[in-house]
Amino acid sequence: MVKWRIEIIEDFCKGCEICVNICPITNLYKVGKVDKPVLRMSERFGYQGYPLVEVVDPTKCTGCHLCDHACPDLAIHVIKEE
Repeated sequence: MVKWRIEIIEDFCKGCEICVNICPITNLYKVGKVDKPVLRMSERFGYQGYPLVEVVDPTKCTGCHLCDHACPDLAIHVIKEE
């Protein structure tokens, strides 16, 4: 089974939620189809004052790369682990 690591560069994240809203597994969580999301908005704020995205359950990541392709600030990266 392929494992994926999700890296968030907090200094780049502006809390736009695009990655959270585009993640298919997180959307399945929102409608009750899975028990945990991959991503969610954190209660923490970055140094620029923006809310941060956090990884909740990276084991649910399918490696689709929708989040990192959609991020306008290149703040999130999905990395295949060997």
